[in-house]
Amino acid sequence: MIFDHYDRVRIVNLPERTDRRRDMEREFQRIGMGDSDKVEFFRAIRMTEPGPFRRVGSHGNFLGQLQILEEALAAGESVAILEDDCRFQPAIHDFVPAPDTDILYGGYSGASDLDDLENANIIGSHFMAFSLPAIEKLVPFLRSLLDTSTQIDPKIVRSDFDPAIRPPIDGSYVWFRRYHPELKTEFADLAHQRPSATDVGDRKWFDRAPVVRQLANLFRRFM
Repeated sequence: MIFDHYDRVRIVNLPERTDRRRDMEREFQRIGMGDSDKVEFFRAIRMTEPGPFRRVGSHGNFLGQLQILEEALAAGESVAILEDDCRFQPAIHDFVPAPDTDILYGGYSGASDLDDLENANIIGSHFMAFSLPAIEKLVPFLRSLLDTSTQIDPKIVRSDFDPAIRPPIDGSYVWFRRYHPELKTEFADLAHQRPSATDVGDRKWFDRAPVVRQLANLFRRFM
């Protein structure tokens, strides 16, 4: 089991998203980890302004994952971070990361170059895992991004980079990997995202209307 290789597992979840919490509890029960002491829900951070990001949701998600990493660093432990819309794939049972893996993408939405994931822009970060050596470098890096006066190496960003805007957490992980090519990254298809109303991006009209949103969520369960 992949989670045997990490000291702690944290699931990012907003308190009001009890639907997602229930679904994640079922997912862990399904793989035999319903009572695991290492699995805990993390109370997601909801911000009221975007800060140095384009979206308010990106700001909260960035701060939440940073806090999880800071807590793991303080404990001297490795960590797997999951968003609360993961659906585990069969490989979750048998996949074993290489002993020297520092960064694991257990699930992502897409990539700019599927034939060269190591150097591609990876979209999504719904299942990430980090070794302690990686966390020791990642935490100060993410903290530095919150300060827009921090100079960014132009070799790791796109030509249209706006220095006043920071990338969301998935883009920040890509930047981090480019800053630290000595860290070994591994990619595996361990979890897909369940269809669910977003808490980070802009919501569709049917996710903003309470009654229609309930019907939409029921429909998503059968997708």
